[in-house]
Amino acid sequence: MSTVMDQINTSPTDLYSTDTSVFGYGQGFTGNGGKITEAKFRLYANEVGFWSGGTMWAEIYAHSGTWGSNGVPTGNPLAVSDIIQLQELGDFDDWISFMFSGNNQFQTVAGQKYFVVFNHDNSGFYVGPSVGITDNSAAFNGGTAVILKYITGWQLTVSYRILFQIFGTSPIVNYAVIYNGDGHTGGSVPIDGNMYVQSAQVTVKANTGGLVKTGHNFVGWANNSGASAPTFAVTGSNVNPPNFNMPASNVTLYATWKPVYSVT
Repeated sequence: MSTVMDQINTSPTDLYSTDTSVFGYGQGFTGNGGKITEAKFRLYANEVGFWSGGTMWAEIYAHSGTWGSNGVPTGNPLAVSDIIQLQELGDFDDWISFMFSGNNQFQTVAGQKYFVVFNHDNSGFYVGPSVGITDNSAAFNGGTAVILKYITGWQLTVSYRILFQIFGTSPIVNYAVIYNGDGHTGGSVPIDGNMYVQSAQVTVKANTGGLVKTGHNFVGWANNSGASAPTFAVTGSNVNPPNFNMPASNVTLYATWKPVYSVT
């Protein structure tokens, strides 16, 4: 299921007519760690007397790293949306969706800056579709980026912001398994260097680091500190049960110790 990754979603305070010599108009946004599935722009076009054909699409670019007029798209597109044929839309004054499919569902990095760019070709155009813009200063995740266009390079067009929405899959969250000796006096705890997504199967380690505790025998691992019985019993290299499914949180497994009583 797609969720909103970032957006500027208000009523437009103005429309900005796109130039037929322009390659694209971009807006900065912030990734959330999910895959991009859809971009929307608030667009307006009047078919009669303006165009007889042409296409529109969206692209995702890396960001140069600075919000504002110094921030520009960098490199080649990271992802390209499916193409929309303008003749199929007729007149429109609405949010237009650009879908990303297959390998173009780009995996973002949480907190990293990107650019989404609206493109059109000039086939059949006198004037390109107008882009909804706003001078609303309310903060959004993408910072105070501005509209840019490409003629001989990316450059500031106006100090407004494009109305846009970026949709993506929920962020991929990884969780860790941590082993705790729970008062051990020697040896070392096992290290699980893997990261697990929710529901992934985790294989529980035996006492691979030779943990010991004075006056006690190691009998396994428990979900709580100070447990009197193990959740995962360990005998030599055997663990019972041998695995569990990862919850939506980190897991700490505590060594379980059984006191050794001397007979007098």
